[in-house]
Amino acid sequence: MASFCSLATFATDRNSATTLHEFLHTFYPELFGKGRYLDVTAFQPIDSSWREVYETSFKVTDGPPVPGNPTIDLVTGTRVIPKANLTMEGFFQVTPGGQIERMYARNSQFVRSKENEEFHKLVQSHLDWSETVALKALKGAGALYGSDDKEALLNSIYLERFESFLGHVKVVSANLNGFSNPNHVGDFAQFYWTVDVDALSTDGAHRKYALFFEPFEGRLTGLEHLP
Repeated sequence: MASFCSLATFATDRNSATTLHEFLHTFYPELFGKGRYLDVTAFQPIDSSWREVYETSFKVTDGPPVPGNPTIDLVTGTRVIPKANLTMEGFFQVTPGGQIERMYARNSQFVRSKENEEFHKLVQSHLDWSETVALKALKGAGALYGSDDKEALLNSIYLERFESFLGHVKVVSANLNGFSNPNHVGDFAQFYWTVDVDALSTDGAHRKYALFFEPFEGRLTGLEHLP
């Protein structure tokens, strides 16, 4: 966990956990108002100053992440420490200047992890499927945003939400990733949208980002700064 000396920075500096909190509130507002907890774990080289923290993993749980009093399993006699249910987890990184470098969210109903994982397993199990057949199956599984729904996806993601974090955003391209290779080698089933954008910050600097969206409801699953 983050050391106590870094928590003061977390509380006062927008380039750390406060940015993460604002980001979650903007893109996953359904997480809030339910008594959930945000557990932030900071990590970086121990030889750094630790005056600021730039890389964190996070978990959102249905209750306090700190274990409660252990109970005794009547069958095995072992101590069982109750754990809060995981609602979302991910990774969040900012630059020393406070700009978001990358973010990923997973294991959550709010990014439709279950539906996407089940479809991924389905496609991986059908080595006889072509990408065209798999894309048809994606729509049949209930995905709102298949290969013919680019405009609908772009209209649904409300790019203005990104402006307070990335600057003024302009779409460069949008593509639904299907098979990573035509020979069904390895983990070939992808099926997520990549929206590349150009972001103009308030200081006039341009940065390029890839935004990732899952196809079932078009929820944001991640973003990363492109070189």
